[in-house]
Amino acid sequence: MSLPHSYSELYPGRFLKADLLKGQKVTLTIKNLDVQGLVGETNKTENKVIVSFVERSLELVLPKTNGECFRRMFGNDPHAAAGKRVTLFPTTTKFGRDTVDCIRVWGSPDIPESITITVPQGRKKALEMTMHKVMPGECGFKGSTTEQTAQTTTTAPDPGPVHPRILEIMTLLGWNEDVRANWLRVNSALTDEEKIAKLEPELDS
Repeated sequence: MSLPHSYSELYPGRFLKADLLKGQKVTLTIKNLDVQGLVGETNKTENKVIVSFVERSLELVLPKTNGECFRRMFGNDPHAAAGKRVTLFPTTTKFGRDTVDCIRVWGSPDIPESITITVPQGRKKALEMTMHKVMPGECGFKGSTTEQTAQTTTTAPDPGPVHPRILEIMTLLGWNEDVRANWLRVNSALTDEEKIAKLEPELDS
């Protein structure tokens, strides 16, 4: 193994970190939102919103700022975010007197148009942000089959029947039809055996 270019890669953990995005905007499909107790620096357990993704095993701790972005893009019910695509980007923010790396929301391919939102910041000045309508070819987003067809005037090949074990795992994971379709699209080049090998670890996570 060669020496990686970030300490987050050198000491991998459970969560997605800003430097792992390598300075790029990245579009990912939301698999699930959940509330879990995490032990903080003071050894106290705090409830945090955790986002899991279809394309990556690493999860994201969702702070209130990013949570407000999700709400404005996908609606007031957190369950509605599952199956949606979100574009993330690395940046920095003030934490006390320090400037620290963080991940923020750039937008989504699944909103009809770009919108400007105001995010409350407690006693600090409210944050003005734009949620961008991400188009095919931008931010690692290749577009859905329909969007690709509209651009290229070609039809994507029919993926055919899905292996029963793959469907079984997806059912156990609680994935809805949108999440299943997006995962199969992203992993269409894999054989059934490779797909199963990739999915089964998700049952233990």
